[in-house]
Amino acid sequence: MTHTRTTDHTSERLQSRKYEAYASVPLFHSLGGNDVITAQVSDHHPLVHDGVLFWNIMMQGKIRSRGSKAGFNNGLGLIENDAQYQERLIKVAKVIAEIVLRDPKIHVIGLCEGPVRTGDIKKIHSALFKYQFMHKFALHTGFTVSDHAAAQWGLFMLADKKYAIKEFPLPHYLQRKELVNRVMLWRMQKPDEEKYFMLAHLPFGRDEHATEIRHLSSQGHEYRNTLVRLKEDYDRESKHLIIAADYNFNPVLVDASSETFGYQIPANNSIVLCSDGGEREEIEHVTVDGILLSRMARQKFHSAYHNLGLFGWLKAENSLALKFESCHLSENRYHSADLQRSYDKRFGLVLYKGQ
Repeated sequence: MTHTRTTDHTSERLQSRKYEAYASVPLFHSLGGNDVITAQVSDHHPLVHDGVLFWNIMMQGKIRSRGSKAGFNNGLGLIENDAQYQERLIKVAKVIAEIVLRDPKIHVIGLCEGPVRTGDIKKIHSALFKYQFMHKFALHTGFTVSDHAAAQWGLFMLADKKYAIKEFPLPHYLQRKELVNRVMLWRMQKPDEEKYFMLAHLPFGRDEHATEIRHLSSQGHEYRNTLVRLKEDYDRESKHLIIAADYNFNPVLVDASSETFGYQIPANNSIVLCSDGGEREEIEHVTVDGILLSRMARQKFHSAYHNLGLFGWLKAENSLALKFESCHLSENRYHSADLQRSYDKRFGLVLYKGQ
């Protein structure tokens, strides 16, 4: 792909990150030490930031026709029957549980492209709540209209029960026909805190390779400007807003400034399956997922980041120790029954008694 030379800060940031090493790609014990794309669990990597887990868990793999051409509705090129899809949903649940086990500070989980049929929803729900530590969450779906009125995009939000959750009305500029079931907003309250969580999966507009705002399609420009307006509204009212979304364009483009501290936008966090028009297909890495914060949310994150203190250092040391223990157990899991039991207890997500 050829890039135009420009002084635009946003483009420079995208250019500098294009060849970033994949050191930040999360690996999971429940997937045999693989990442979710390698294990074919999803075509998007999960993101964790500031107590939020966001993940596009990939809809059931099917053939998708576009005019005279046939392709796939996913970047893995998977075609799944119902049994295969439910088997993958169980793997998705195990990954989510492993992430929460690793990071107990997570208090909200946002999923898109989740299941929409009752049986599939029950399958992932039962797989998630088999783990005692997942019982702190309550499930909230993002289905706003019937199946006959608009397509379902499988938006789910799981929030810590410490929060009182209320679905919050979208501003009028987000109440668009093409965004029905694609954008949801919740208010999360507890005695000493109020925040707003927006979960979104914006329509595909072939903007995933755009490196400058001016390269976005007219549709991409509209959605980008809408998000800028939303952030400005919440900044003006000094409200704590979290936007977790599959934008279908690079989320860096939402903020035209050069400052992205407080955002979570890992480079190459998804894959798309591209065709040359014939039988040849190749996988391309793209950056379309991100967790963005309003000014107040960023200020709180900044304050917490720079004031870790002794507790933070101890926690970091503990995480490092667990990392080495994890490596040791995984490398020796076939040589010692005791180590195998220890591995299963810590990393195998063993069910609690009675389940």
